[in-house]
Amino acid sequence: MPPKLPKKSVFLQLLRRSLRQAKAAHDMVLWEELQQVQHAWQQPFPRLTRLLQQASSHQTKHYIAEAFALAQDPRAVPVLIRAAKQPENSADNAPYFWACEHYDCSAYLSFFVQFLLQCQDPGEAMLACVAVIEAMPGPFAPPVIKRAITRLLLGKRPVVMPELQVQHELFLAQASYALADAYFEQVDQAWKTDAGTPWTFYQGLNQKSASANQRKQQEPNSTNPNQSCQ
Repeated sequence: MPPKLPKKSVFLQLLRRSLRQAKAAHDMVLWEELQQVQHAWQQPFPRLTRLLQQASSHQTKHYIAEAFALAQDPRAVPVLIRAAKQPENSADNAPYFWACEHYDCSAYLSFFVQFLLQCQDPGEAMLACVAVIEAMPGPFAPPVIKRAITRLLLGKRPVVMPELQVQHELFLAQASYALADAYFEQVDQAWKTDAGTPWTFYQGLNQKSASANQRKQQEPNSTNPNQSCQ
């Protein structure tokens, strides 16, 4: 089940509160940035794309990321990924991954796997990244998903503080198990399908058994050893 989208009413309520706080603090740069978000959040392209690159406040960027989640426009995914990769956002990139969770990011599996393997801080960003992988519906090319699972389980690890190693391994294992479940489900669905018709588990067993019997009947009769000795 895909994650629920944030409520637009809550988003706007928080945005208005931040606008009032910025104005009360005489932070006019932040106030102007948030004003742009308020005016363009329903149609974020291309205005908020540019603002995401230029904004001076992480608070503004977080609202933009949530606006992209609400937009339900697949064009948001590469924009969010680019923002997450920017060095200036490296310490605060979880909001971009949480926004990605609301999209089908199956085509970007390799990026999220690589991020997990390189991340040295098993915090919110890794948690959000795992959530994105868990939300991926696929389908995946078998070599791609097998490689991803292998890398998550056996790939080279970054240097992590000793007290954080268990949490780091837990996130990697959680992502690999999610992909394994997706792959087994994919194989199962393919196995149950005959000429494009989906079968239940027991129907699939009966169909495969019937197909095997039919092939056996079509094979040439083997020579009876008793007849050959006569």
